[in-house]
Amino acid sequence: MPDEYGIVGKITFNSAHYKDVADESGKINKVWGRGRYSQGETLLHEYIHLWQQIGRGKDPYRWEKHRKDTHNKEFVSKAEELGIHPMAVHGVHTKIATPGSPIDILLKEQGIFPPQGADKKPDGDKHNWADWLIFKGKEKPPGKSTLNKWICPDCGLAVRIGIKSDPMLVHDVCSEIKGEKVFLVRADGQSHTIYKAK
Repeated sequence: MPDEYGIVGKITFNSAHYKDVADESGKINKVWGRGRYSQGETLLHEYIHLWQQIGRGKDPYRWEKHRKDTHNKEFVSKAEELGIHPMAVHGVHTKIATPGSPIDILLKEQGIFPPQGADKKPDGDKHNWADWLIFKGKEKPPGKSTLNKWICPDCGLAVRIGIKSDPMLVHDVCSEIKGEKVFLVRADGQSHTIYKAK
């Protein structure tokens, strides 16, 4: 459903993937930690999710059907068609975009080129190519999310959103099964009052 501006979907980049970099004048800028080429691939990846969800795809993500598989066969097929290589289910880009693919051409037209050495990543390595290039076998530090995690107390469906106050989200599938509203609760290890419909 469109928002108040008529926008059907929005793409948000997790701020944990940015780092502060000073330019020549000393001004601090936020820069994608894995490089501009990886950022372009990530943007295309998120657009493919949007493409599926607004009805362009034939198999859009549905919790009751796909569960944790947000990167289903249709998603991976469309991604490969456009040049990126996400791993099914996990979505990790295991190799850099195919040279001469639509995304590679678009990024190069914008002056964004693949980093040297990214094409040397061994086949079968399941890490993100950009992480492999940065960490080269060293342990990658754990990621941090700036979003708040909320879960369904009945089935464990988890979502992350940018607000801290209770969003009063209802999980329709579990509500239908239970016969009363099932609200998502904050995933913080604390016990919570689960509101019930009157």
